[in-house]
Amino acid sequence: MTSINLTPKQQKFVQEYIITGNATKAYKLAYDTSCMKPTTINRKAKECLDHGKISATISQLRSAMAKRAQID
Repeated sequence: MTSINLTPKQQKFVQEYIITGNATKAYKLAYDTSCMKPTTINRKAKECLDHGKISATISQLRSAMAKRAQID
């Protein structure tokens, strides 16, 4: 993916977030949330977005996608 080292669950969160654009949904798909309240899932999803390595990876992927989408 990128040169930033992420755990497999963090990588899954990033992939799902890029696909869905929804941090809560991405968190549910990447982590076991079966025993969590919805407010906890939302808070954890926000924590993932605020994590330095995760946000940097998302920025890198978005930048790469934007470059590929440019029309010459």
